[in-house]
Amino acid sequence: RDISARKRAEEALRRSEEQYRSIFNASADGMVLRDTDFRVVDVNAAYVALTGYARNEVVGRVGTITTPPELEETMRALHRRALAGERVSIETRGMFKDGTPVELEIRGVPMQRDGEPHVLYIGRDISARKKAEEALRSSEEQYRSIFNAAQDSMVLRDADFRIVDVNTAYEATSGRKREEVIGLEDLTLTRNSA
Repeated sequence: RDISARKRAEEALRRSEEQYRSIFNASADGMVLRDTDFRVVDVNAAYVALTGYARNEVVGRVGTITTPPELEETMRALHRRALAGERVSIETRGMFKDGTPVELEIRGVPMQRDGEPHVLYIGRDISARKKAEEALRSSEEQYRSIFNAAQDSMVLRDADFRIVDVNTAYEATSGRKREEVIGLEDLTLTRNSA
């Protein structure tokens, strides 16, 4: 009877490990499992493909790998918070094995493995997103500069004909401040014609 119970427990543990391994390796995001000492216990195939580091190069290492050394203490502080049960995240710059700089989003999720606390780090390359955000910010700044530098009075309206923006020439011509007209639907140009 004792042997049967032990065999059932061993089989349940084996199935649980297979499920963990299947999910871990199927993820498109890079995953790193670290123990309480910040030691790398495991990495998935996506981590290897993303960073260029082979599994045997990182398993057993203590310390940061793709994030800069100056972030070591920040990452360890996040690790301590995650070990205490908090989900943590950070956006940071890093570098892959070949020296390619990268913008990373790293999330840490507390978990148990073999009855011990661990943190599963899920990393994603967000370089393209950051580049797109910067391009949008730059485009907005360029639009704002042109809009405000125009000599002609300009009014920007939405689909419901509400004023969403006016330039400085409008303010000078109309005598109305931007804050006064945002959201209005009227056609008046000056304060006196209202």
